[in-house]
Parts: sequence; C-alpha cells; structure tokens
Amino acid sequence: MRPFWLLTGTITRDECKAALRLSESDDEAEQLARMGLEESFFAALLRALRKQLRLLIPVEATDEMIRTAPQRVEETSGGVRDTLRKWLIAGSVLGLAVGDEQLATVSIGFDWGLANQHAADWASRHSGELIRGINRTTQARVQTAVSDFFENADTLPDLRRELTPIFGERRAQTIAQTETTQAAAEGAEIAFQASGVVEKWTWATAADERVCPICAPLEGVTVVMGQEFAPGIKKPYAHVNCRCWVRPWVDN
Repeated sequence: MRPFWLLTGTITRDECKAALRLSESDDEAEQLARMGLEESFFAALLRALRKQLRLLIPVEATDEMIRTAPQRVEETSGGVRDTLRKWLIAGSVLGLAVGDEQLATVSIGFDWGLANQHAADWASRHSGELIRGINRTTQARVQTAVSDFFENADTLPDLRRELTPIFGERRAQTIAQTETTQAAAEGAEIAFQASGVVEKWTWATAADERVCPICAPLEGVTVVMGQEFAPGIKKPYAHVNCRCWVRPWVDN
C-alpha cells in the first residue's frame, strides 16, 4: 500500500499531484491514493478513539468518573473531531486532484486555490455535523455500559471490554472508508462545478467481487449533477462502506 501524505490547508496543484503520485497514464492512481488515505485515516481515528476511552474510563477510574462518563463524551471528543476534520480535508483534496486530472484530458481547468478553499470549508462543516452524530451514539452506548456496570456489579475490566467496540477498529474502519468516499465525491463535485463546463457525471465502481447490489447497477450511469442516480442517491456514498466515485461527463 502506498503511503498517503496528509494534505491540509492550502496546497498547490503541483504539490498535490506530487504527494498523491497521480498520473494521467495510471488508471489505478485514484484508487491507490484513496486506499492509502483510508488506511491512514483509519489509523489516526483509531488512536483518537482509544485516547477518548482512556480519558472517559481510565484503567484506575473511580466510581464517580464512571458515573459521569456519559456526560463527558463531548468534552473528551476534541481529538476525534480534529482527526475527522484533517482527513476530510485530505479526502476532499484528493477528489479535487482526481477531478483536475480527469478534466485535463479534455483541456478544462478551474481556479485551484478557490476550489481548495471550498473543499476545506466543506470539510470543516461536515466534521462538525459528523462529530455530533458520533457523540450521540457514543453517549448512548456509554450510558448503557455504565448502567450495566453498576446494576451487575461488574469489574472495571468488564466495563472497558464492553466499551471497546464503540472505540475500536470496526467503527474506525467504517467511518474512515465511508467518509473518505464522501469527501472524495464532494471534492470532485467542487472541481466539476468550478470548471463551469461539467454539468453531468458518471458513477464508477471498483468493478470487483465486493461491489454491492446497491452500487453494481449504478456502474456507468450518467446524470445531471444534483439529480439522483437512484432513489435517494445523488452521489457516493450510497451506503456505509461505499467505495464508489464519480467521473465528469462533458457533452461533445
């Protein structure tokens, strides 16, 4: 797996392509870059979630710390929030870069600096929305685990084991893959809109055995941007763990 350098803030078109190693002759460049991003996003998010668990329920937590843990979910989620924002920016910049490569094949360009700022703005907004939803789920799960702890007279290791999934690998992987897909699609849309030329786009899948029944029929479908590819689906992601992306369609 190729490494993925974190791309945040202002980055030039050439810097982005160099970091992502994108090439017009490499049809797999986008998928490889996205896989690298997902892997790095997953690792960073897992570290942030595990740190939050340590803050909420330390290995030597008192009963009072355990009892108040559900109320401290938001105040201990800063690291998770920051991680989400950083990697959402990286995903949206990836979408911009891939969109730029695709548009370059038909000699279409756009204002990279302005588009890059729009991508960063979207990432900031979306990370705020995302952390609120994550915190709600975390708080509910922590509340249930804490109630079980006191009702059943469990041990502290029992409590930490019960909470491990909500701060563990599967959740981090699901969020990283799903949000990378969404961020890349948002970045691509920003690039296509900034071109002032692209009005339609085409759905693309990985075309492998993992493509699901939802996405398989969408392969190659072209619609006007903003319209639905299928009921309720306007762009990737179509579902949790979606791996699809979009390509520009320019009428001749």
